[in-house]
Amino acid sequence: MKTQDRRLDTDRIADVSNDLPRVSLVHRQGVEAIEQIDIRRETPDSRLMSASWPFLDRMRSDSFGHLLTVPTIGDKSMTREGVASSGTRRGEPLEQRRGIVFAVAAYVLWGLTPLFWNLISADARLLLLHRIVWSVPILLVVVTERRQWPVLRLGYSSWRSRLTTIVAAVLLAINWGTYVWAVTSGHIVEASLGYFINPLVSVALGVVVLNERLSRLRWLAVAIAALGVSIMGVLSGVAPWISLTLAFSFGLYGLLKKHEVTPPPVVSLFGETTVLLAPALMGLVLVGQPSGATFLSSPGAAAFFIGGGFVTVIPLLLFGASAKRIPLSTLGFIQYIAPTLQLVVGLVIFGESLTGAEI
Repeated sequence: MKTQDRRLDTDRIADVSNDLPRVSLVHRQGVEAIEQIDIRRETPDSRLMSASWPFLDRMRSDSFGHLLTVPTIGDKSMTREGVASSGTRRGEPLEQRRGIVFAVAAYVLWGLTPLFWNLISADARLLLLHRIVWSVPILLVVVTERRQWPVLRLGYSSWRSRLTTIVAAVLLAINWGTYVWAVTSGHIVEASLGYFINPLVSVALGVVVLNERLSRLRWLAVAIAALGVSIMGVLSGVAPWISLTLAFSFGLYGLLKKHEVTPPPVVSLFGETTVLLAPALMGLVLVGQPSGATFLSSPGAAAFFIGGGFVTVIPLLLFGASAKRIPLSTLGFIQYIAPTLQLVVGLVIFGESLTGAEI
């Protein structure tokens, strides 16, 4: 009886194979054709096969040119565990390495930005306004090249996503403006301290707003940071407002990025800079007598202001690409590259000094 049932199952599989529509399974890179299967119509038996043979169901549903392979009877890849583990083993290590490379590149660029903003002597207000204005067309090209206009329309279809974008844009303008003024006014070291504090601010916001739990060591780190900022304020006689403004503006900005209504990174950044575009253009008109170079001073000055858009966008795009590929814990460790480089640039190249309170 068992032998007869096995023969019936074998005949059923053979019948289903003969009843399936014809497709060509080709390697994604177009190197070689793997195999052809006859598919003519979907039957109740074929649906039964899909339930018991998940890999076959994936093959039929994949219409985007992904690599498809043909399982054989007894192949471990036919099981759900085999399908899950094969993708993890083959794809994740390479993607994680790319993510680490993208993250390191982003934070190295951010760490070296004080060198760029000091290439010419210009009013910090103009630097901020041009930074916003020239970021918009660059991001417009990126969104168009990635064909993300449908994502953009869907991402901003609700009033909640629009309101979140407006608040994020304000925080971004505060962060950019404070940073540009700091690094062009002899406060690079204080700006770097702000980004040393920022990870701990993000942790505190996660606990208070997102109800995240911390280990005792992380609570200790937050307490030490809070104590250090308090000591800086007491010894210097004034609050370290540059460090605190940079830390909290970027921390709150990151918190909004975790909101469920926030669109993907490139789309959301394009939306935020677009919100700031009209005020930035008005600002360029209303700025009376700016100190230093202007856009019309020389071709070199014009190229510098346009380059500010690329200096702004490229690290953010690298950061967005890395955040998708590596854990946040790894990203949090790598982000200390930026303030470390800023501190070195301020001390070694621009001759700034650390006060006793800052040490």
